[in-house]
Amino acid sequence: MKNSKLIGLKELQKLQLQILIDFDKICKKNNLKYFLAGGTLLGAVRHKGFIPWDDDIDVAMPRTDYNKLIKLSKELPEKYQLICPEKVKQYKILFSKIVYKKYFEVEKGLKDNYGIFIDIFPLDGLGNNKHKARIHAKKILIMRTIINICFLDNNLFSKLLKKIHFNNLTYRILMRTFNKYNYHESKYVGSIAGGLRMLDEIFEYRVYSETMDMEFEGKIFKGMKYYDEYLTRMYGDYMKLPPKEKQVAEHNVEIYDMRGE
Repeated sequence: MKNSKLIGLKELQKLQLQILIDFDKICKKNNLKYFLAGGTLLGAVRHKGFIPWDDDIDVAMPRTDYNKLIKLSKELPEKYQLICPEKVKQYKILFSKIVYKKYFEVEKGLKDNYGIFIDIFPLDGLGNNKHKARIHAKKILIMRTIINICFLDNNLFSKLLKKIHFNNLTYRILMRTFNKYNYHESKYVGSIAGGLRMLDEIFEYRVYSETMDMEFEGKIFKGMKYYDEYLTRMYGDYMKLPPKEKQVAEHNVEIYDMRGE
């Protein structure tokens, strides 16, 4: 790429950390609840920062706070853009990203390039019955799979699915499904709009009920008080490092600094 520079993992993490710092400021200013999640939470607990080979940042928010954040996106510094289905019609993912607009990301094997970003996952209510909560989550997983299928091929079926999706039919159906249960009145909640582990990400509301301060790269952010239960379900013996061959970045990306400086 002309007038561009390939940046390394440490610089990528530094830029992602800055997005997280600015995200945290908006949440504090507007009393929005969030939690470090996934590998970011694991990094905070085990490493007091990034997992050394990690290449992304994940946070989760109750759907009510998540929706407020979308409405407050204009408060983000000018160098960022919040992208989500509510704002970007040609966006197939069901959660949000805060993107660092000055940079461009080439993600191998994918057509979509969103720049340097952090992922923001909404947490949804799943009702008070564990069995029904799992069935509800499976229905959403099927709809998520259908959306993914329409972007994998370019045949007539995929084109039809894509047209339906971009006409917002699948999105409207999914939003009704996400909002079927009130988050704060549900015994079971989860990151069902974007969580990769899906059924493993169904927790009792209690797990997400309280935040606590956590150190991450020398800064303080919000994690969940009952992080042990969360991390044990997600990663097993989470304080034990994985074997060397698995200590690799998950997304296999190349990031280029496009400013030409």
